[in-house]
Amino acid sequence: MPLPTTMPSRNRKGLTLLLLSAALLLLADVAYFCLAPHGLIYPPRSFAEAPKADAGAVLFQDFSATPSGISNETARRVNHGIALFRQGKLDYLLMAGGLRPGTARTGADLMADYAKKAGVPAAAILTDKGSFDSTSNLAGIAQTAASRHWRRLVLISSPHHLARISRWGLAPLALPCALSPYDPDRCNPALTRFEIWRSVHYNLIADSLRRLLPSPLYQDVVSWIRRHTSL
Repeated sequence: MPLPTTMPSRNRKGLTLLLLSAALLLLADVAYFCLAPHGLIYPPRSFAEAPKADAGAVLFQDFSATPSGISNETARRVNHGIALFRQGKLDYLLMAGGLRPGTARTGADLMADYAKKAGVPAAAILTDKGSFDSTSNLAGIAQTAASRHWRRLVLISSPHHLARISRWGLAPLALPCALSPYDPDRCNPALTRFEIWRSVHYNLIADSLRRLLPSPLYQDVVSWIRRHTSL
């Protein structure tokens, strides 16, 4: 019996409707993030104050081909940490994350170099070079905090990243910890609308995968991404 060479009319209409709906959803999604004010995009949180703490842990995002080696997103986080340090709210900056297989230097090293060039004393900068994702970031930060006998910590990252981490829980840190996201309206470098769109969807996907996948499989997925991309 010969196989049909054309799709039945009903199936073609269904597929066309599905593709059209997907296209309209994508257009609506893009339009929202192009037009919506930051207050409707970012989780409600105060960007003005951070408590006095022993250290601020700056969480790495990704690399870039720029002279500093870090992306604009990572630079925003480091710059926010530097600002808090200069305000006298932090005794140390702990640069955390950025371990990638086969690379000579970690993201933590690059963030430390960036902060030194910005005038932060080398003695006030520490690095956690053994972590490569949010879960291992917290474990590495906890080890450093325990070895240094710190009593209070500030986590520094993007608003969406810190919202995701707070949903997962901060118990691994085993000490009081405040969240200090940079202000999306005043950060340096300034955010583009594409970066905002990317941040929302990246963190939404990461949060969903961690909740849906068994922990070993989730770690395998993260490890593959770290080996094959700049994220």
